[in-house]
Amino acid sequence: MRNMGGMMGQVSGGLIVTAVFATLGASAPLEGQTATAHDDAFEVPLRVDPAGRLVVPVQTADGRTLSFAVSTMVPTTMVAASLAGDDASALGLRLEGIDQALTVEPVTDAALVIDGHRVDGFLGLSALGDFDVLLDAPNGRMVIRSIGRTVEWSGIDLSEPTRLNVFHGVALRLDIEVAGQPLGATIDLANPLNQANPGAAHVAGLGSGATASVTVSGIARPLAFALGDTPVLERWDPDGAGFVSLGAPFAAECALSLSWFHQELRTCVR
Repeated sequence: MRNMGGMMGQVSGGLIVTAVFATLGASAPLEGQTATAHDDAFEVPLRVDPAGRLVVPVQTADGRTLSFAVSTMVPTTMVAASLAGDDASALGLRLEGIDQALTVEPVTDAALVIDGHRVDGFLGLSALGDFDVLLDAPNGRMVIRSIGRTVEWSGIDLSEPTRLNVFHGVALRLDIEVAGQPLGATIDLANPLNQANPGAAHVAGLGSGATASVTVSGIARPLAFALGDTPVLERWDPDGAGFVSLGAPFAAECALSLSWFHQELRTCVR
């Protein structure tokens, strides 16, 4: 088990994530989004890297392919400072199938390294929040489509929707059960670990590395948790009553549908 001291800073850019949570308030709708009839979806290859992160290819204007970890915690797509140079936007980063260049900001290279494995950046909400997104790691794909009047995916069996509270268009909160106990949770897919704060560990009987049954949308499956007492978890749960962060393992073996516009999550049914 990895040392949890400072892990959240290493995983999600440290001050970047802390700054996001420092400004969280009531749920707010995303601006500038409208629901339309479904357009054709397009797929981007998705893999799990050796550190456990969900990684997709991002293209540069000069034809290079970079590897970015999918993040549900940072508002803007981040690129390694060593690649950004004086002007990160000059890279012309794009996802396959999207003509518009991504809005990007530099992040320290050290924030992108876990267990010696580095990605080139974080794919954040500036890239994902304007779409309905299916993260289908078991089939090696991320499917993106324009926001529809309802969230629909063909050829895959998903649960009924779970309500997401979307704070300032970025951070996600939902209600789940861990070991039969109701708890609040956030989703931090750039984190290769699921984390439980001390309150959640006490309520659900978790020890470091313990596996517990996690129920989302009525679907239960086992997930392992590391214990953490990070500023992010404290910000969500200042009273210490119990809160968890669902990381990349939550989506690594089970397809996950996210819609910031519709404020809903669906998981695979199995």
